[in-house]
Amino acid sequence: MPQRSLLAMAPRGATLAQIIRAKHHWNVAVANLAYRMHEVGLLTDWQYRTLFVQISSHGYRVSEPESIRRETSQVLAKVFEALRTEGISKSDVARELHISVRDLNKIIFGLVLTPVDGNGHGRPPSKTPGRPQLKVME
Repeated sequence: MPQRSLLAMAPRGATLAQIIRAKHHWNVAVANLAYRMHEVGLLTDWQYRTLFVQISSHGYRVSEPESIRRETSQVLAKVFEALRTEGISKSDVARELHISVRDLNKIIFGLVLTPVDGNGHGRPPSKTPGRPQLKVME
């Protein structure tokens, strides 16, 4: 959240209700917006502490009010699409990474892959004898 944007758009000394409405402008969580508003001087220490007590008491640190749609990666979707055309499934990727499909789904935020017609096994025949070795990069 750029400082100039916050100073121009966010209300000074905002209430929790105002922050909930304002969060949609920047597509951020309530707690993140309150933190950044405090950081740029739109909330005093007292206002910031009071807001966080309210945020916590409403359970908004666990369950976001008026949730926003999670961002998705266009690159990740293209990578999996390319893998799919090569006959590599999500299960294959998980196996190569030595993780479960469930863990892979968590990593890729539930990106849905569609099945590919192939040789009766859900994948086209492999064009090369060896498949690339995938590794998790940190």
